[in-house]
Amino acid sequence: MITNVSGVGQVEVRPNENERESHKQERPFGLQEAPTLYPTEDEFRDPQDYIRSLRHLGEQYGILKIIPPTNWRPKFSLDTSRVEKFHYLNGRNVDVFPKVEGKLVKLYELRCAVENFGSYKEISNQGQWGQVAGKLGLSESPQTASEIKSLYASLLRPYEHYVAFASTQKPFSEEFKKDSSTSTASAAANEQKVKEDDEEEESIQVATPPKEEPKKSTKRGPGRPKGSTNKKRKVDEDEVVATPPRRKVGRPRKYSTVVESEEEDEDDEVVRANDVEDDEQAEEDACEVCEHAIAAGCFYFSCNDCSRYYHCDCLDPSLSIITKRNMSRFERWHCPYCLIGTCEFYFYEGEHQYTLKEFKDRADTFKEDYIRRHAPFVENAARDDVETQMEREFWHHIECLNDCDLCVEYGADIHCDLKGSGFPTLTTSPFNKYSRHGWNLNNFPQLRRSLFHNMKQNISGVTVPWAYVGMMFSAFCWHSEDHYTYSVNYQHLGATKTWYGIPGSQAEKFEQVARATAPEIFEKQPNILFQRGTILSPEHISANNVNCYVIDQRAGQFVITFPKAYHAGFNHGFNFNEAVNYAPPDWVPYGLESVKSYQQRCKEPIFSHDSLFILTAEKDEHPDTAEWLIKYLGEMIDQERYRRRHMRKKYPNLKEVYDRSDAPDEDYYQCNKCKYLAYLSRIVAIDEDDQEKRYCFKHMPESNVKRLEIRFKDDYLESLYFKVMARIPSEDPPQKQISTGPSALDLPKPQSVG
Repeated sequence: MITNVSGVGQVEVRPNENERESHKQERPFGLQEAPTLYPTEDEFRDPQDYIRSLRHLGEQYGILKIIPPTNWRPKFSLDTSRVEKFHYLNGRNVDVFPKVEGKLVKLYELRCAVENFGSYKEISNQGQWGQVAGKLGLSESPQTASEIKSLYASLLRPYEHYVAFASTQKPFSEEFKKDSSTSTASAAANEQKVKEDDEEEESIQVATPPKEEPKKSTKRGPGRPKGSTNKKRKVDEDEVVATPPRRKVGRPRKYSTVVESEEEDEDDEVVRANDVEDDEQAEEDACEVCEHAIAAGCFYFSCNDCSRYYHCDCLDPSLSIITKRNMSRFERWHCPYCLIGTCEFYFYEGEHQYTLKEFKDRADTFKEDYIRRHAPFVENAARDDVETQMEREFWHHIECLNDCDLCVEYGADIHCDLKGSGFPTLTTSPFNKYSRHGWNLNNFPQLRRSLFHNMKQNISGVTVPWAYVGMMFSAFCWHSEDHYTYSVNYQHLGATKTWYGIPGSQAEKFEQVARATAPEIFEKQPNILFQRGTILSPEHISANNVNCYVIDQRAGQFVITFPKAYHAGFNHGFNFNEAVNYAPPDWVPYGLESVKSYQQRCKEPIFSHDSLFILTAEKDEHPDTAEWLIKYLGEMIDQERYRRRHMRKKYPNLKEVYDRSDAPDEDYYQCNKCKYLAYLSRIVAIDEDDQEKRYCFKHMPESNVKRLEIRFKDDYLESLYFKVMARIPSEDPPQKQISTGPSALDLPKPQSVG
């Protein structure tokens, strides 16, 4: 289904029913497709259980595609422009990506530039608009200065005035104080700004009737418009109101846990007031201002973004912007909570800065031009036939790079914690059922049975999603995920993404093929596969007896990569994907294998596995966690106690320093030689430059050893082991099961003591 997405344009958000799955009769290189799964609603409800049930397939193929049930329809929630929404409610369709001197002016950058110089009034009084233009990379000529001032006054000034006013009004003021991202100033500062604005000669357009029925514009100050009142007004019976999914009466709460919400209709309905009387659920909706129920038959506002409700008479017209008499003329309405923001989403690709709309225009132009010039015979062909031909074209260009003059761009590794997620979040949309859904990638790493659940800090790109904005032939090279974790990739919208996967069981064979194919490169850069810069044809890989599978991912579909599996792929056109990592208990053996591999290759790890075990043991008291954790926790403690006994015996007078503090960052306890994160303990030695260096036990020097630093004392590690053991359900008392705890074990020397 192709629809218009705000800030993006016309784009596919999910394929038509007959295109949900590709039906390609012949794949290039004769590759076999990896399985596509169609979970039922019950199976889809718990992502952890469902993915665990697919483990046997994942280990066989490396990658799997999941097509959700038909009722899974999260709206693309990336807030591309709240300024655009604000002006839309004022009846103006504005260009939020204006150009000055032929260059795109980003409203967010313009806003930041003005803040750097002071305020609108100060800049105008001191004649500094030319300097503001210079800050944006434009000339400082009087004409350009005038254009920049006009842009700010017409687009940002009214919006900022609204933000300042809304942030002083209850109940919004309390929420704005909690969320620093919604406003750069406190409520007091906003109130002062409103006061200053009242003193200015220029009045601000807060609400302008729609263009369809032009009326005289009303100039309003920061407070209630002249003549406005909170008294109830007569309502026409034939007015219509958009009603989104409903919620229960009561003060709204922000949910702090990931829970499954009740099933709700995805598409908004339009109902007449007299229809509401028959809706029993209407009496269970609560007004955000007065907290009273939305009674049957009354008129109310409902936000298109967050599904909050407001009695028309409870919301001051200066806050709602539109009135209940003209609300039926608007396709959507946005409440004050959802109108506050930083103007727009954009990302960098090389030296260029793109909005989604800009990048889509570039991607669409490139694709249309390429097909017209190189493959005109597929212009009217079926989708599968076009994609098959483009797959051949892509690998032809890879094999003949010296003759290829194509230039494509890929907006990769965009930090969703900084730029925004395509999914609704608990912060921005607490009442949207998808903001709490387990398959929302913002929630996925924090599911209880994921080891990332107990991490103290988020890791962008691992526990916080990254976004990927592609165009035709943009590609991602062969790689496995950091620490051999699972990855979950969701395509929000756009053209097909073709994936290739190699199961983890054949990872070593693939690495051997890669080294044999380009020995000179691997000799110079032994860890080049970690750098995600290696592209090999699936045909060449298969010819060397390495199993390689293929998948086509379309809008609204997930791709799961399993531990240690190598994967690569390319895009067939403009699309927007989001990905995150996941670490359930069955990942642990792969994670431990990655520790040894990283240590051997001196690759810097992203997190400490020992810290995950300790944090899980300390925080997760569930019996099912204890059942799988006890084995790995015991092995970790056994090896740690062996290392310490070995050091104490070798250096009887060695000073020991106990440091339980978590303040030092990971660089503090990273081995100076192999980059291993010596979380539990480390050796401090003096190097030839008389500088202190930290080492793991495996790579410690033989001389100039100064001290042993330990994070946990021996008795604490032992007590932690017993606590976890006690959580395991058993008919026998735990003490009898662990009569020989870690401290009593007479262990042989471990094979690896790093």
